[in-house]
Amino acid sequence: MSTDRIVRFAASLFVLKSLAFGITACPAFLHANWLGFAVFVGDNLFQSSFTGFCPLEIIQSKAGVNGGGQTRPIRPSGDGCGSPPPIEQVSI
Repeated sequence: MSTDRIVRFAASLFVLKSLAFGITACPAFLHANWLGFAVFVGDNLFQSSFTGFCPLEIIQSKAGVNGGGQTRPIRPSGDGCGSPPPIEQVSI
């Protein structure tokens, strides 16, 4: 898994959990101050989109997480099984 996906996964998990812990109507409610954590994570994502500075990526690089993970293409090419499309024969 690439660092981009890890950052997105962690950020979404942090935001969802802190919202669950901070909203009084939720059964997992702990304290309203958890909403501040959701704001902090969202603000960090926002500034990261402009500056490229992301604390979680720095932590991952120091932990030895591979930065260039292999991602799958959006739509498969060829027969849908991952093989490339056949090369057409051109006669002259």
